[in-house]
Parts: sequence; structure tokens; C-alpha cells
Amino acid sequence: MTNAEVAPVEEIPEQQNLKKTMEDYNELIQQGAQAFALGQFDVAAETLALAVEKQVEQCGQYALECGSTFFLYGKALLASAAQKNTVLGDKVDQTEEEPDIDSNLAKEAKPSSHFVFEDQEEETEDQETTALEEIEVTEETDDLELAWENLDVARLIFEKSDTLESKLALADVHLALGDVSLESENFDQAVQDFTACLELKAQLLPEDHRERAEAHYKLALAYEYTEQIEAAIEQVNASIAVLHKKIETLKGTDEGKGKGTEPVLSEKELEEVKEIEALFPEMESKLSDLTAALEKEEAEGVIGEASEKPAVADQPVQDISGLVKPKRKETEETQDEVKKPKLE
Repeated sequence: MTNAEVAPVEEIPEQQNLKKTMEDYNELIQQGAQAFALGQFDVAAETLALAVEKQVEQCGQYALECGSTFFLYGKALLASAAQKNTVLGDKVDQTEEEPDIDSNLAKEAKPSSHFVFEDQEEETEDQETTALEEIEVTEETDDLELAWENLDVARLIFEKSDTLESKLALADVHLALGDVSLESENFDQAVQDFTACLELKAQLLPEDHRERAEAHYKLALAYEYTEQIEAAIEQVNASIAVLHKKIETLKGTDEGKGKGTEPVLSEKELEEVKEIEALFPEMESKLSDLTAALEKEEAEGVIGEASEKPAVADQPVQDISGLVKPKRKETEETQDEVKKPKLE
């Protein structure tokens, strides 16, 4: 054979498997993100758990490309926990206000093989309701713990990168970590994470950016829960100031506009101005509540000091200060000694 035909180059099995794995986890990430956007948080969490597992297996746990997947998975777990908390509250209200008529009829129709006092039957129902509530609370707690662990891995990943994109992502991770702490009532930790988020966004975003206003407001909530009322007032005022500046910026964006003329805003700009202005009543109400709380606190402090003065002369006052939920398994700890996310 003088002119041998060259056989087409075929992908070796390893390359084919790699390509398929990448397609698999990218598709799972897209499906999880879509479910999250639709408010299907349990579905999103289950799908993203699989995506994380496949991506980590292929890329390594601390690969930069895994950061956004850990972040989205953590947010889905947080949203799922918050949703279950809301649903649990609704179920409790329904139990108290709306008796189950069908269930009562069934009990009347069913013959009993032994005597049951009415109080005993009610006690059994209460125990079953309490057990169900405890199970749901446990599931919520597990979701919050997993959310924290996955978001913390995302934090470690983005901290190792110096790009602008990674720094902005790190700020968003701190914001989500703060949300987890608020949901789990760990308010001191929430203050730390919201502060870290705000510091990054203050460095990276313009002073009229709405994400800075969000960070200020969430930090205000954390300060309020830790009873640091003055600091909370300062943050609410800062949030309002950012939004006012954003409106000024929007009204000054029309090119060719001369001095003394009314700004001509586009439909998109007008819509954003309306959105921002709709936020002010709630923020002003929060500011009013905080101011009233501070005034009450100061008044009580003055009254307390006055009432304590006669006794001080005799006695010194002393200060009184899962799926697919990932299964737990032992893995090597990172250099920062942070728990790895639980993967199946």
C-alpha cells in the first residue's frame, strides 16, 4: 500500500469519560440554579449536592471553579431551611385554629377495643404533633449546618484568588454566611460576616451601588439583635444614604442634559427609581423603631441610675456580665481546620 489511509483520531476512553463528567455536573448545576430561581429549594439542594460531588471528584474540592457551586448549594440549603421554618409556623397555626374534621369523623367511626378517656386522646395527638415539629426542626438545623459548611468551603476557595470576580464572590459568600447566622440566631457571628461583606463591597463597588445598601441594612439587623442600637441606627442611615445617592445618579445619567433642565429618564431608570423609593417607608419605619428603642433605653438608664444612688453608699453595685442530604464521613481537614462539606 503506497497511499495508506489515515484512520480518524478517536477520543480515548479516559477523555470521553472526562467530557461526559463535565457535561453531567454542568447540566446539574444549571438544573439546580433553575430550581432555585423557581423557589424549589429542596429540589435545588438535592440537584446541587450531586453537582458538587461530581465536580469535586473531577476538579478537586478547592478548585476555583468549584467555588460558585459550593456557594449556590449553600444558598439552596439556607433557603430550604428558611422555607421549612415558615411552613412549620403555618402548620402550628393551622393545628391551633383549624381542627381536622375528617380525622375526627374517622375516630368516631372506628370502634375501640379499650376504654379511652378524652384527655388521653388529646394528649396522644399533642405528642404526635410535637414529635412531627421536632423532626422538622431537626431537618432545618441540619440544613443550616450544611449550608454553613458549604459556604465556608466557598469562602476558602475565593480567599485564595486575587481577581475582582473572586473578591466580589467572597463578599457574597460572607453575606450568605451572615444570613445563615441570623437564621440560626448566632447574631454575633452575623455581625462579623456582614461586616466582612460590607468592607469588601465598599472597596470594590461604587458608593451608590445597591448591594452596599443591602449590606448596610443586614448589618443593622444583626446589630439590632445584639442590642447595639446606636450602631444599628448608623447602618440604617448609611443604607438610606446609598439609595438616595443611587437615585441622584440615575437622574443625572441622561447625556446631553444641560444645567437647569429636568432630567429625562429612560423607562428602565424610572422603574429602578420607583423600586428604590418603595424601599424607603420600611427603612424609615425601622429607623423610627430603633430611635424609640434607644430613647427608651437611655431613659431607663437615667431612671435606674437615680434609683440606685441611695443604695450605693451602703453596698457596692456588682457588674453581671441528607437526598440526598450528604452523609457525614471522615475526611482530611484543610489547613484552616474547617470541616469539609458532607458529600455522599
